[in-house]
Amino acid sequence: MSSRVPWTIYDAVANQETDLEINPQSFKVLPAQRTVSVDKTTAGQVLFFEGRASVSTLSFSGLTMTEGQLATIRGFAAHRNQLKLTDDLGYTYWFYVTGLQVSRQLKRQVPWYHTYTIDAVILDWE
Repeated sequence: MSSRVPWTIYDAVANQETDLEINPQSFKVLPAQRTVSVDKTTAGQVLFFEGRASVSTLSFSGLTMTEGQLATIRGFAAHRNQLKLTDDLGYTYWFYVTGLQVSRQLKRQVPWYHTYTIDAVILDWE
């Protein structure tokens, strides 16, 4: 039987690595989109220009069940430096958090039951 592989988030500034107690339920990477402009020359020939690519983004969402888990998620969003995410499949992303949404849901047995979504800009990946 295989053991659980947690997602880890590494803060290079503080030299601190944190394992998530509950891996996120969803993870989405939006790759950069290319822009193409079309123009015509005075002779009527069509020219295509490739513009700058948009920024790649990622988002992941999940749930928290304890006060400590919620504090950890809020702590990631409060960082003003890049973080490194290593998921359970071994993929690594350097990212900068751009948004956090937290929503409390009433669960009488679990008072710290919150769902969250973190949005980020991808700076690099391995």
